[in-house]
Amino acid sequence: MPLSIKILIVDDDALNRFLLRHMLEQEGYHNCIEANDGASAIAACQLHAPDLVLLDVIMPDMSGYDVAPKIKALSPEQYLPIIFITSLEDKAALVRCLNVGGDDFVSKPFDKLVLAAKIRAHTRIRHLGQHIERQNKRLRQHQIAMDREHTIVEHIFNNVVRRSQQLEQYFDVSASPAAQFCGDVCLHTVSPDGGAYYLIGDFTGHGLASAIGVLPVSRTFNSITQQGLPVEQIVRQLNRILLDLLPADMFFAAIIGQVNDTGTHHRLWQGGMPAVLLKSATTNAISEYDSAHMALGVLEDDEFDDSCFSLQCAVDDELLMFTDGLVEVTDENGQMLGEEGVKSCFAQENMRATDIYNAALQYRHSDTQADDMTVMHFHCKALSNQTITPAVTIPFDFSAQLQPEQLRRPELVSELTDLLCAQESLKGIKSKLFTVLSELLNNALEHGLLNLDSSLKSTESGFSQYYQLRAKRLAQLDSGQIGVNVRVSDNNDALIITIHDSGAGFDTRSLSAHTESDISHGRGLSLIYHLCRQVELSENGTKVRATLALNE
Repeated sequence: MPLSIKILIVDDDALNRFLLRHMLEQEGYHNCIEANDGASAIAACQLHAPDLVLLDVIMPDMSGYDVAPKIKALSPEQYLPIIFITSLEDKAALVRCLNVGGDDFVSKPFDKLVLAAKIRAHTRIRHLGQHIERQNKRLRQHQIAMDREHTIVEHIFNNVVRRSQQLEQYFDVSASPAAQFCGDVCLHTVSPDGGAYYLIGDFTGHGLASAIGVLPVSRTFNSITQQGLPVEQIVRQLNRILLDLLPADMFFAAIIGQVNDTGTHHRLWQGGMPAVLLKSATTNAISEYDSAHMALGVLEDDEFDDSCFSLQCAVDDELLMFTDGLVEVTDENGQMLGEEGVKSCFAQENMRATDIYNAALQYRHSDTQADDMTVMHFHCKALSNQTITPAVTIPFDFSAQLQPEQLRRPELVSELTDLLCAQESLKGIKSKLFTVLSELLNNALEHGLLNLDSSLKSTESGFSQYYQLRAKRLAQLDSGQIGVNVRVSDNNDALIITIHDSGAGFDTRSLSAHTESDISHGRGLSLIYHLCRQVELSENGTKVRATLALNE
């Protein structure tokens, strides 16, 4: 069976060339080319591109030692085997054959079996090299295509995942992906009422697969926050989208918050993230606020808890939020930095996000990053956002009597807020209005109709017991009502919100004291006092009247 490889025979002796060709043809190698000197051998290589060269050592004008490196230089990227044909027997000459570019040698007189075996062996190596080169070429083409696709995707990400330049002086962010694309996301944007919304989150895993979820999160977040919606509605909408979008083994741990225009009052939702750290400007003490919820994209809508907590800060306090990639950085002993390590770093003076990130890099013993790492630092000070709230031009007076059936609806506050904010001029305070209605209705329901005691929430286990008891009593509630009245003030500069429950009432003095002592935890009416121009309690605490300014 004829073999397809092309062999170049180089020898100045015609008889040797004839013998070699005859032997090769007997072994099935019929595609042979001859050259009688070095120059013609080089020319034949350029013209015919042989698969193997049989090269004599001793030739006039140009020896095999001179020809071999020139032939090798003609195909530097491919393996072109050169087998020297020599009558030399000293070791130095044979070693020189290999040093100048030869791959093997055969001695004269020729042994047909040995020569054929060596040709087959070197042909296998050449074919293997050609196969590898073809694979490498395909890989290079694939890499070029991947780089192009990544460039396109990166361009899309950069256009979609944008943070407000106006807020960069307040939010310091440092992010480092474990792969080309980052599954962490950090966003902030100005709210219509002059404050800001922010989000920091971490999709399961890292790389492009986890980063895909960043696009719908960014789009949804930017769209909803432009409407001035409360954090509760934002997280619920994100959960719905991610529940439909993500596979069962993927979720989105996140912290989503809103800060008012003074930079000191935060409304936070935390799901599956490390604790939020708050550093006092006066004492340098650090407080921790752990996540109270599961990550987004896990629970069905009727199981999902969108409840937030309020965090009252002082001017120049500092907030630190981060993904678990920071916590899981390990040293040479495999010891994780942990939340305590992050706290120790944060406790030092003038530690912003970049400083925390650099400290983590110094702690890490390996150059390899196991997970995406994002750190966000917020300096509590007044935001200089310029917002314009249009004056109310259509006065209204809205009233409703909410029965137990309506009070059990999880979307009750959202529906009331949407109804009231149908007027364009109120959309700038939509988030504040939602929060005020939510707090007032919750207080009326929990203290007025369900007779719950807030002191139960003073311990970690009591907090859970409180909400279990709340759910149980609400499910059993079959009587009582809460009246809601919202109207525009006489001079059109505020909303007057009145909530009146049919409960037995309570000692408003003790509630006020409790409110002031627990203001940092958002219990009682502390948040209402902060957001509203005026709050009045009457009729033994069953009636609350709050004045919410429209242009402050």
